[in-house]
Amino acid sequence: MERYSKITKDRHTIFVNRTDTSISYSKQLDNAISASKITALSSVEFVNPVADKPGEKIKINIFHAEIINDAKKMNEEVNRYKDIEVVSNIIKQPMQDNYTR
Repeated sequence: MERYSKITKDRHTIFVNRTDTSISYSKQLDNAISASKITALSSVEFVNPVADKPGEKIKINIFHAEIINDAKKMNEEVNRYKDIEVVSNIIKQPMQDNYTR
């Protein structure tokens, strides 16, 4: 959780006793994303910090996304893969000799 940025949250607390009621307002530094949110993510969801660009500040530097896989399209793409051609065969001993020199 330390990797993710923190944000300032406004807090208020109401204290009540038999003679008085008081309200306290404060600001507290809190995680931009809670640990419970991270533990509840499914296998295709993720959260990630992002960096600000100069002049283009991002209010909260965390995003939450879901990866949607289209298995049919992915399999079609994999079926179009071609083997990489062998450019040259490397023999281990000359390589080792060159390294030890």
